[in-house]
Amino acid sequence: MDGEYIYNFIRQSPPGEVNQVIEDIRALGLTDEQRIQKQLQLHHEDSNSPVTMFENERAVLSSESKLDDSRYYDQRLKKSFAVNFETMEAIDVEDYNDKPTISEDIVKQIQKVTLDHYLSDVSIGILQNDEKVPEYSIMLVSVKYNPQNYYNGRWRCVCKYNAEKKKLSGTSFIRVHYYEDGNVWLDAERPIDVSIDDTGKLSDALVEAENANQRSFNVELSSLNDKKFKELRRQLPITRQKINWENVLGLRMRNT
Repeated sequence: MDGEYIYNFIRQSPPGEVNQVIEDIRALGLTDEQRIQKQLQLHHEDSNSPVTMFENERAVLSSESKLDDSRYYDQRLKKSFAVNFETMEAIDVEDYNDKPTISEDIVKQIQKVTLDHYLSDVSIGILQNDEKVPEYSIMLVSVKYNPQNYYNGRWRCVCKYNAEKKKLSGTSFIRVHYYEDGNVWLDAERPIDVSIDDTGKLSDALVEAENANQRSFNVELSSLNDKKFKELRRQLPITRQKINWENVLGLRMRNT
């Protein structure tokens, strides 16, 4: 297989497992660090990966928040930073005031969503490119890494809210990898398309949209369990013969 395709596996890595994928690729003798770091960066941008800024604050990576090849900014925290992509920690953090100040009302409403609606840690990204245009890019990312029980997952909400057009649109993404004695993925997305009469109702509209998408994901997962996964199992023959279960332990296979 062409080495270029193998490097591309880094970008497609499951949630929380990209460093293990890189170790495996290096073990194959593919050690082009420039390619590795580029694919690693793309993986984290695609995934809107959280970056630890301070003790209790995280930023969210995206191609939209990139300043150049090596730096990003967080408009809510008013900071720019580089990233150690293997530890996902911010480095060389500096003050950054070149973008508009995000409306405090918008920030509070998004924080309300995370407090009332998310069970695990969630990271927030809010961007506004033009102070004169009340359009906001909103990113909510919640991860659950549980390798000791062989699963890792990520929920992402990526949307835009335009206060003038009274429109919230975007996508909810879920990606879960379960790999105990096998390799099973749930990788799905659902659209968000909501009209909002009043900016003060943004949090309620976002929660309602995400709840609807979560119910849809649950239906899909139930369908996988009840139908698709069962179809993968070998069907047992129908014998139409009653079995005496009390004698089963005494049965032995005859050597041939």
